Amino acid sequence: MLINLAVIVFRKSKIDSYDPGYRSPLYPWMQVAGIFISFMLIIYMGWTAVLFSLFIVVISFAWYYYYAREKVKREGAIFHWFALLGKHQYADIESEFMEILKEKGLRRGDPFDETVMRARISRFNDLVNFEHVVEHVASVYAVEQHVSEKELAGEFYSISPIEPALIIPEVSILYAKDEGVDHPSLHIVLVDGRGVRKPVSKGAISSEDYIRIMFFLVNPTSEARQQLRMLSRLIDIVERENFVPDFLGLGNERQAKEFLLHNERYVSVQLSENTVQFDMVGKKLMEISFPSDVLVAIVERDGTTITPKGNTELMENDILTIIGEPKSIAQIIKKYLKG
Repeated sequence: MLINLAVIVFRKSKIDSYDPGYRSPLYPWMQVAGIFISFMLIIYMGWTAVLFSLFIVVISFAWYYYYAREKVKREGAIFHWFALLGKHQYADIESEFMEILKEKGLRRGDPFDETVMRARISRFNDLVNFEHVVEHVASVYAVEQHVSEKELAGEFYSISPIEPALIIPEVSILYAKDEGVDHPSLHIVLVDGRGVRKPVSKGAISSEDYIRIMFFLVNPTSEARQQLRMLSRLIDIVERENFVPDFLGLGNERQAKEFLLHNERYVSVQLSENTVQFDMVGKKLMEISFPSDVLVAIVERDGTTITPKGNTELMENDILTIIGEPKSIAQIIKKYLKG
């Protein structure tokens, strides 16, 4: 009965991070029927079972009211529903849903890998301030995505409920949504030296920290839940042990982007002499047969990263970063790296 009620509450609360993998048909009548049927089943349990259950409920309520209530600051999604009626809401539930999203991971079709491969990486010295970095990123997005620079900057400045900086020092994740954005886009900012000073907040805690790695993610307004799934994946990555020194220690842009991918979803292939893949040299990408669900996302040539097209001609010592489904990536590894 409470599970059916919870479905109604979550739907009515309109929490952005509530992102179920399955939505019940015939809502809310299915849930109303479930509540009614459950109530009837309680009656058919018999008075002995009902009275015993009520006794447990009363004891539990008394224990909570007289002992646990002052020690627990947690209410639930129903307060988001109340917020729609002008009442208060429980803000920390957003973080709880983000933890659930991290456990569930990305959905099939979420363009996280493609977004990472298309990401722009900028580097600043520690003489700049946080406002300068935000305005620079917002101006780049304004040109690339034809959106309002001022509105994007305003969203980046707003306090995020999923700010990781208080848990993972020197890292910050900022995000925005706009109707003018037609696909997810990621901008990574690396700051040399000590980093830039940025206000950070989590729950009732607020402070300032020096940030050396900033991720700026923008998504279409219509893909708010997809953005949350991608943000949860980013948080999962930055929580890796030694993330900051490992990421900042990478030699080039290709390595930085590969670091953010699942190992089983990409492979790097270098077109070296006396290797099977050397046969690709001199050919255009469109002339090479790869599985249909993989993409050559990056070509590194003489230390420079380029975004390849179908007519890109491959050269000796090129390093290809290929992304795709794990099964197809395994086939490429077997063909070119274990042959």
